[in-house]
Amino acid sequence: MTVGEALRTRGIDPLDAELLLAHALRTTREHLLAHPEGRIRPAALRRFRALAARRRKHEPVALLLGHKHFYDLTLAVAPGVLIPRPETELLVETVRAMTAAGDAGPGLPPRARRSTAEWPSGRTRGVDGHGATIIDIGTGSGAIALTLAKHLPTARVIATDISPAALRLARKNARLLDLTRRVRFVKANLLPPRLAPDLIVANLPYLPTAIWRSAPPDVKRYEPRSALDGGRDGLDAYRALFVQIVARVWRCPIIIEIDPSQKKKLPAVVKRFFPKGRIDFKKDLSGRWRVALIRP
Repeated sequence: MTVGEALRTRGIDPLDAELLLAHALRTTREHLLAHPEGRIRPAALRRFRALAARRRKHEPVALLLGHKHFYDLTLAVAPGVLIPRPETELLVETVRAMTAAGDAGPGLPPRARRSTAEWPSGRTRGVDGHGATIIDIGTGSGAIALTLAKHLPTARVIATDISPAALRLARKNARLLDLTRRVRFVKANLLPPRLAPDLIVANLPYLPTAIWRSAPPDVKRYEPRSALDGGRDGLDAYRALFVQIVARVWRCPIIIEIDPSQKKKLPAVVKRFFPKGRIDFKKDLSGRWRVALIRP
């Protein structure tokens, strides 16, 4: 069978077929597209057919490949841990913009401050974080924490998760990216003990249960519900986080990822916990409200 014939495999998306065949042949997608006449060895064809069969059962491509690209990193992925989403890159962009503006709290000097209404839409220049302590709550694969550690080389980055499987994967990614010394991973139910951060970033379960129930099989069958379902309105995990922040009397900025439907309800939730707090929102590349910046 030729490459071109294999790429016409029925039952899976053409892009998925290209990625899986490239993986089976241990080559690049670009090489495949440049040589559709190339013949596939039997062993590689068997690998491809096995992967295609699993994809027809809705297993995510990232799990089949064993990795996922996020921002400018390639991260290992594994069953039982949420696969990083492109939307979450906006959290990284927002943190970088805030640290560039010296606007992330007492750990950063009061340089030219930038209004949240002026958050840049594109990537900002690399900055060092000026020694700020940043806590990534619910780190999962470590995507946010490791990306921040790479781009803010003097920031102190702590990443928490309650899932041992997630922490194992995050530590593995840190080793693969040579960032082990840059991120401290802590098993914790949200906030770690005895740490006073300059900035909190969190991508906690935020899908309303009704939306989770209507999610495609790729999500419902293969990704942990505990990392996606945020309760009736999707905000249960964030309420729990706010309770802990209030108990510790922390006043640092909080950057969270949300579902676009939560833009109207979140301000009232924030006001309940932080009566004098301010909240601003940022849209993702598709024009949907995706990130909230809370200043207690």
